[in-house]
Amino acid sequence: MYLIRDYHETDLSRLALIYRDAVVAQGGMGYSSGQVAAWSEFPCRYADEFRTMVERGYTRVVCRRQTPVAFATLYPDHHLALLYVLAEHSRRGLAGRLCADMQQEAQRRGAVRLTTDASLLSRPVFERCGFQVMERQEVTRDGQVFTRFAMAKLLRLP
Repeated sequence: MYLIRDYHETDLSRLALIYRDAVVAQGGMGYSSGQVAAWSEFPCRYADEFRTMVERGYTRVVCRRQTPVAFATLYPDHHLALLYVLAEHSRRGLAGRLCADMQQEAQRRGAVRLTTDASLLSRPVFERCGFQVMERQEVTRDGQVFTRFAMAKLLRLP
């Protein structure tokens, strides 16, 4: 059984592991080895930025037997900044559950719409959650160019 709970400060290193595992295990399905290497290093190479997002944002963690296996972060209140699932727990609906949780919290915080920057791999997950592509983007991180999609979901009429 999976339980969703609030982030605890002691979770940070485990969330970095989940992030890296998800990217390394699945990134090759849409990105080159150089892109996967650059992307997977984000929580380590940019540890302060990762910590800031997780700790200043609204972060929820999915646990199995009290061990974190997935997480999501709203940062700022209208943007789903992080959504990662440990590879061995993927395809079990955890991303969808976290997405719904983030949507509810964004609504509670007064957001009119929820946005995200989806990878080639996460785009279908967000589309199943009701997000629509607003714009295809090319971004550069550590010398690697990535395709991503600015996506949004209307939460309530403005």
